[in-house]
Amino acid sequence: MAKGWTVEGIVPNQLTIESARCIILAKFCEAISYKEELLTKGDPDSVHDMRVSLRRLWAAMRNFEDLFRDEPGFRKLAKQTRRMARKLGKVRDTDVLIELMEKQKAEGENIEEFVLELLIARCQNRRKKAYKKLLDSIQKLEKRNFETDFIGFFANSHILVEQVTLYNNRKKKTENQNKELENYSTDFRSIGSENF
Repeated sequence: MAKGWTVEGIVPNQLTIESARCIILAKFCEAISYKEELLTKGDPDSVHDMRVSLRRLWAAMRNFEDLFRDEPGFRKLAKQTRRMARKLGKVRDTDVLIELMEKQKAEGENIEEFVLELLIARCQNRRKKAYKKLLDSIQKLEKRNFETDFIGFFANSHILVEQVTLYNNRKKKTENQNKELENYSTDFRSIGSENF
């Protein structure tokens, strides 16, 4: 499961609304950091990580909604965030179902193997459709400048703009570490296959 990012920028005697902005921006940047992996790989882990992060973001937005209720644009951003989380949820639910059936099939449960194969194929088809809807939704949000609007809404002070820059730098560092880990894993697998 995706580990939650540490929220930075909260200081003593800070206005609650400014602290809320810091928390929401941190959770937003965390969720968006999984977008590229979701778009390129689309595997169950990337879906799960982004979904967990979006649920954290949604929880933060729901907890602080009273602070932003009178500000135009908040409801729209919250609705778009929730819609994206639901679409991710549909893909994730099918991933879990497929994984469960494949496990039962491998363990030789008392269910006929061909029935499980049919169910798995049906779930994989449902997943493809749900994943396509998710990608379409992400593309629509990109066309509407969702990320820019979201950051613009919550980062209305120079301190918060600096915080977004800090999170973007963290995202790049994490991406580089993931690439190094993939290269290491590939190298390790190739060494292992040569020895056997």
